[in-house]
Amino acid sequence: MKKRTIYIFIIVLVLISMTACKKKDPPSSSLGNIKGTVLSNEGRDPIYGVKVEVASGSIVKKLETNQNGEYSTAVPAGNIVITASRAGYIAQKVTVVLEKNAQLSVTPILLVLEENAISIEGTATFAAGVPDWSANVYAEISIMDDGLKYADMETIKAGTLKTSAYRIGGLRRDRNYIISARAANLPGDAIKDGPNTQTNKSIIRKSETADPEKSTFTINVGPETNALVAAIELYLANTGRKLNDDGVDADLDAIQSAADPRQRAIELSTTTVQGTIQDILGEPLGEATVVIVGSNPQKSTVSDIGNGTFAITEVPIRYQSVSAGKAPRYLTAGQDVLELVAGVPCNVTLLLVPNPAVITGDLNAAAVLMADNSSGALSGWLTDAFSYTFLGVAKDRATAIAELPAAYVAVYPGPDTTYQSIGGSKTNFSFGNDNWTMRRETTFVRCSYRASGTVQYGNKRWQLVTLTIENEVRLPKAPTALTVTGGDASA
Repeated sequence: MKKRTIYIFIIVLVLISMTACKKKDPPSSSLGNIKGTVLSNEGRDPIYGVKVEVASGSIVKKLETNQNGEYSTAVPAGNIVITASRAGYIAQKVTVVLEKNAQLSVTPILLVLEENAISIEGTATFAAGVPDWSANVYAEISIMDDGLKYADMETIKAGTLKTSAYRIGGLRRDRNYIISARAANLPGDAIKDGPNTQTNKSIIRKSETADPEKSTFTINVGPETNALVAAIELYLANTGRKLNDDGVDADLDAIQSAADPRQRAIELSTTTVQGTIQDILGEPLGEATVVIVGSNPQKSTVSDIGNGTFAITEVPIRYQSVSAGKAPRYLTAGQDVLELVAGVPCNVTLLLVPNPAVITGDLNAAAVLMADNSSGALSGWLTDAFSYTFLGVAKDRATAIAELPAAYVAVYPGPDTTYQSIGGSKTNFSFGNDNWTMRRETTFVRCSYRASGTVQYGNKRWQLVTLTIENEVRLPKAPTALTVTGGDASA
């Protein structure tokens, strides 16, 4: 009983200790409310999207100013440090004292533009439709540059003209900028594209902001500029380049001056990937699927059934890989480094290797045919591409077929393959080390046979570069050697 009491006492002490160590939020009685605005030093205009950090001891609240430049939060009372920063402006820090349960309005924080920074201003005009113009509409006009967002947000009163003035400061001078204007009935919808948002875009070029005597430039945004920007964004997506990368300006000039900007963007950012799909013996391989790796939407085609050729047009030059496959008979092959140049066709030859997992079934089917050729179907195997020497004498195809007492086929390239005989007139197999052979024995026949070309039956095809058989078949003896260089090339 005494031990039990001690255990209970220890458990209680542990629970009390855990409770004491648990971090607690400050009681509401120790909090105060703080609010303020962030303005531009030049015109005392509210700045939208300023990052504001309000720190009270170890507690830091992170905020952003609204379209009126306002921020507000509740923090523990005491010495409060407020930091305001936004791209293009010099960050400012102020310290204030907040009393418990107090409502403190902070003197407006003035942000000064960085040296040589410029401002872009103008009007954003929207079309009828989305959003609902009978209610208040929020319009955000923004610029993204190197991952930094510069923006302004205005409110368009219900029932008024579908136009909003804007001003964005703190921008670098020697840059191209795409300006996006989004309108929605909720502020949260106005900061992103979506079904409840109307988005229009325009572009201002670095050549337009080059005048060192000016620091403010005007550009208007509306539906009429969307097609040009869409063409430029297509070009950037296809090339993988950014708006201010080296060499981009010349192409932007060409797109802007073209009668059809979209078509010119395609010409400057895509090419044709073309070539041939072959088997491992260099024979054309049709009906193989060819894919530009990573393309979205996928760019693909199928090789021609007759000559194995393919062509994929309008391939974005940012892609670097192409692959081809013909399942299940062939393993996928590819080329990982494509040097794509806009408007210059890229020629590719891909060799597909047979899939060992499916060749065995073909050999079994062929063996049945060879073991019982009473139907004469074997004649369909030997194509016109074959050349024949029988007993040292060249033969034409018909004579060779008639005099050929046995057929021998081997697939898959590898070292010279030999096999031992098993007595009897039947088909035997040897599968090992990927050097596969198939033979049919014929009793009391002496033959010397050499051939090169294609062995075919139905849609199955085996290509033999050279096949040489020198043998004397007298039971229990068997063919002494089979030397093959070649491989499977089934269609």
